Amino acid sequence: MRALLDGDMLIYRAAFASQTTVDLGDGLGNTPIVDEDEAIAEAMRLVRKWTKLARCTEPVLVLSAVKSDSFRHRLWPAYKANRTAEKPAAYNAVRAALSDELEVLAEPGLEADDLLGIYGTEPGAEVVVVSGDKDMKTLPTLVLNPMHEDKPTRIRPTVADQMWMKQTMVGDAVDGYPGIPKVGPVTAQNLILNPTRLRKTVQYVGKRNPKPVEKWVEGEPCSVWQAMVDRAARAGLTEAELVAQAQLARILRHGDWNQDTRTVRLWTPNGPKELPL
Repeated sequence: MRALLDGDMLIYRAAFASQTTVDLGDGLGNTPIVDEDEAIAEAMRLVRKWTKLARCTEPVLVLSAVKSDSFRHRLWPAYKANRTAEKPAAYNAVRAALSDELEVLAEPGLEADDLLGIYGTEPGAEVVVVSGDKDMKTLPTLVLNPMHEDKPTRIRPTVADQMWMKQTMVGDAVDGYPGIPKVGPVTAQNLILNPTRLRKTVQYVGKRNPKPVEKWVEGEPCSVWQAMVDRAARAGLTEAELVAQAQLARILRHGDWNQDTRTVRLWTPNGPKELPL
């Protein structure tokens, strides 16, 4: 079997672990001290360790394209806008060294996460997706978090979709999208298991001079998506804004990407929408 390794994460961890900082007294603050050979050796050690944990024999390095914005920036301009920290000093050297040694998957305009999803969910493929990113739990395939697990877990399609909708509702501060305000993990999980309508009503409060007060009242059972739309409306979000966040939260799967036409098939509640890169 092939281990699809999250190369972005693996390289970052190896490069960061091999970097120290010192104050040279030049008034410029801390200066990184790097041993590139040590960083490369640490990266190869992680490759072997992660591949072994995945019960695989063939490592494949999956990378985000160099200097290429994801299509998600077009959907949500604030996407990952708060990620301003510089990469460790040895990052590029480690990436180049591993790219020379291993099979590499990279595609302009796509993040490593999406390539992990596209190739990791290909029908009949004997692969394990290896990443410490929680978003990988939204993929219906074999997944391993090498930092916390010692064997792969198969995510069933129903569970993967539930995790995706939960991520849409909760949002991701690191990636820069808010989800549905005031909907946390517990509320989101309960809503997935027991979705109900939420309707805005007007009630008059007061005896002498009744004043209209808006209240949201739970109603009959409905689809998960309709329940999400209602909670978004209460928070002042349009359905279009919620759709965009669902598209941000969805790691691409097999069938969501056409390599020949370089087109992403974006999810919408009414069927896929094509977005050329």
